Amino acid sequence: MLVIALALGADCLAHGQDAKQLVQQAVTTELAANDADHSRWLYFEVDRKPKATVKQWVAETEKGYLCRVEEENSRVLSAAEQQQQMDRFGRDTEAQAKQRKAAHEDERRATELLKLLPQAFEWSATGTRGSDTILHFRPLASFHAPNREARVFAAMEGDMAVDDKQHRIVSLQGRLIHDVKFWGRITGQS
Repeated sequence: MLVIALALGADCLAHGQDAKQLVQQAVTTELAANDADHSRWLYFEVDRKPKATVKQWVAETEKGYLCRVEEENSRVLSAAEQQQQMDRFGRDTEAQAKQRKAAHEDERRATELLKLLPQAFEWSATGTRGSDTILHFRPLASFHAPNREARVFAAMEGDMAVDDKQHRIVSLQGRLIHDVKFWGRITGQS
């Protein structure tokens, strides 16, 4: 049955299945997977900002994201300094609550932008790469963005790869194609 379903799915795309439907299916799958995911993450990141660079390990815990900073602005921290920073965070319930609130808000914004993918763009299937369908997107002129993040988001053009078997988003790459202005000021530039 699975082979038949996959063959029919590929056949529908080959015969003009609406690319927007593929995007909607991938978004629905991603949202369901996110709701079902209760795993915790451990990762290494290099956070580069204009006046600061931090290299750190980040562990997701029930209290928030515990960071073990190894290097800050080209200065390597000793093991004792790293431990002091982690201990300080472990005792600071206010900082933990603030971080959890910010993470929750980031998650909410990301979810809202993900839900806008089918509506904000004109989609076209441009080919395949292995078991992925490659879709191109460009702004849909009739889309009215509900907020500032969506206005910037909807000023992008790019490509998305969707795994044909799992209906999951593999990659999403975009770039601004025109300026985005708020109150007469340019926020993003192409």
